[in-house]
Amino acid sequence: MNNTDKLQKKLAFAAKVMRCLPEVASKGYISVWPDIIYSPEELLEQAPALKKFKATGQDIAKMDKILEWLRPLDSFETKLVWKRANSVPWKVISRDFHSDRTTLWRKYQCALVKALSHVPSQDRDFLEEDDD
Repeated sequence: MNNTDKLQKKLAFAAKVMRCLPEVASKGYISVWPDIIYSPEELLEQAPALKKFKATGQDIAKMDKILEWLRPLDSFETKLVWKRANSVPWKVISRDFHSDRTTLWRKYQCALVKALSHVPSQDRDFLEEDDD
């Protein structure tokens, strides 16, 4: 596994942690709608609730360190790398950026190499360790 693959795994981990953070909501606004009370039959028919990954403080610290590596990238490269970290398909990305999939893949690889070149030497060991 080369360094770009390791970086992709780290970015996917950071995206996973980001999705687990609580949503930002305005203070002082609440819902006045009553909670829905389901009957036992309705509860049986519902799909089982998935166990949600809980982000720990250590996971958030790792995510912050990983996101620091994206600072040298310009906004286009950052958006492209972050969409791939969130597993957005290439077809959707190519439509969003109005560009060919192959061209975007090439720019994505260049952005990963650019990000890797700016990873501090003290974080190289962190890049090697496995999160999952």
